[in-house]
Amino acid sequence: MAGRFVHGRIWALSASAVLIGAVVLFGVDFPPIDTTYSVPWWLIAAVFALLEWKSIHLPTRRSSHTISLTEVPLVVGLAFLSPLMLVMSHLVGAAVPLVFAHRQRFERLTFNLSMFFLGTSAAAAVFHIGRNGMDPTEPLAWFALFLAGMTAAGISSLMVGVAIAMHDAERSLVARSREIGISLFIGAAASLLGVLWTVATWTDARVALLIGVALVPVFWALRRFEQLGRRHGELEIVFELTKDLETCVSLADVGKQAVTHVSELTRPAAAAVLFQGEEPVLYTIEQDERVNPHANWPEMARMHLGRRDGPGCACASDVFGSTWSKASSYPVISGDGQVGLLVVRPRLAPGGELTERDHRTITAVASQVSSAVTRIAALNRLELEVEKKRDLIRSKDQLIASVSHELRTPLTAILGFAEVLAEEGLDFSEEDKDQATQFIAAEARDLGNIVEDLLTAARADLNTLEVQRKPIAILAVVTQAAEALPDGRLVEVRGEDLVVLADPPRVRQVLRNLFANAAKYGGRRVEVEIVGDGDVVAVLVRDDGDGVPDAGAEKIFDAYQSAHDEPSQPGSLGLGLTISRTLSRLMDGDLTYRRAEGWTEFRLELPSVETR
Repeated sequence: MAGRFVHGRIWALSASAVLIGAVVLFGVDFPPIDTTYSVPWWLIAAVFALLEWKSIHLPTRRSSHTISLTEVPLVVGLAFLSPLMLVMSHLVGAAVPLVFAHRQRFERLTFNLSMFFLGTSAAAAVFHIGRNGMDPTEPLAWFALFLAGMTAAGISSLMVGVAIAMHDAERSLVARSREIGISLFIGAAASLLGVLWTVATWTDARVALLIGVALVPVFWALRRFEQLGRRHGELEIVFELTKDLETCVSLADVGKQAVTHVSELTRPAAAAVLFQGEEPVLYTIEQDERVNPHANWPEMARMHLGRRDGPGCACASDVFGSTWSKASSYPVISGDGQVGLLVVRPRLAPGGELTERDHRTITAVASQVSSAVTRIAALNRLELEVEKKRDLIRSKDQLIASVSHELRTPLTAILGFAEVLAEEGLDFSEEDKDQATQFIAAEARDLGNIVEDLLTAARADLNTLEVQRKPIAILAVVTQAAEALPDGRLVEVRGEDLVVLADPPRVRQVLRNLFANAAKYGGRRVEVEIVGDGDVVAVLVRDDGDGVPDAGAEKIFDAYQSAHDEPSQPGSLGLGLTISRTLSRLMDGDLTYRRAEGWTEFRLELPSVETR
């Protein structure tokens, strides 16, 4: 609604300019000018067209000033053409490049032609009123020509300022006073040049022709200087952007550098960089411009992907509002997808629109931003990988310390009893010898289990761990493993004697680790239940202990990890559950953990023979 209201006011301004210009053109009695030479109207129109087509845009920090020098043919035409023919020359000459070269839209084309119509009509009135019937060779007539040129320049500057203020309420005419002053200065210089040319023509046409011929290379050199200067500035800014992006370590830094350098390149009204999941980075020429982006990045990205990049992609208006409807958007790509958008909103002033060269340059900037984003993502992944390696090193250091402790305990007991038997065995009773040898055997079994876990983990790291599956009765294996629990624990085994397809030694190793885990960390009561569940057989090992803290529940199956860090708990290699899950999956089963109704439960699933 606000956009239609603004467009309506622009149309009203254009209509008012045409109406006032018509009143001036047809309401003022313009006396004929008696001159020695005559200039055809089409020649003046051709000069208007050439200067409008080859206008020079000199950028400044906050604006872009257009030097078209159209005041020169305007002043010359005042001296040699009737007002009506001059108006026709100006409109025809200006319309051709605006339509075919600049491809202006109908609304803007109408506004510019109405501005030219009013300015030329008013300039004609000022000249003929100021001349007051004097001979054109008189100094007063020269001054009248100068005032006429300034009148046209002033009307153009004022109308452009009003149009911009209508479209952007934050930018008032007062805020544009400096720009209007510069435009008037340029208009004054061009008007003075037109007066000199006109006077030279009145005096001697050959002098005027010589001046015109001399001005052609000057004008061409000025345009070439503008092009080379702008290109050099663009390359310098892109080079500086490349260097600055190398120092960026976050997406926010990349966004700030991008909008800063884009603002230097194109002098837009505003620019923004949007990254998925990040706050937008905004640049605007007005410090108090209010922009309230919505949290709808996915929708904006979807809409952008359905439109072409650059001019014509108005997806930014869906986030920033209708004032961004003329903005152009450029994707930021990282990896295989789009991760952001670079959005540039051009100025409304003449020369502020984005050219094809601007689009190519901004596309290059977006490419540099994409490279920076990809680099930052790679650095983040590298840092994460380095941190993981550091954690692994720390974990393996802990493993070495834990292995030393775990191996030292049974070895110390074995060596101690063996030395006692060797030195004092003859004095021991048969019962004492049996107890000692049984203790040595138990400790040796524990030592063997530790070594077996270490070897299994090493084979798993090398991808050489294999299993040999065959049908086995699971109840007997579970009962045998449960008997290895320390004395004094209540173990209840129940369920059907089902047959599974698995590797018997590996199943015993998994159950041994589960029961050892229950012995170290569980309660006094341990339950084992065997249940058939479709095409699998589940062995549920439960204990009434406190279980694993919620913060450590996700990492208990990671290698070299232990979720229990209490000093009162025995040491652990941190491999038992990792090995158990690996073996379970190698046998086409799985091992999972859950906490339910005050019980800690590990669920070992193995494929049932009946379903094979």
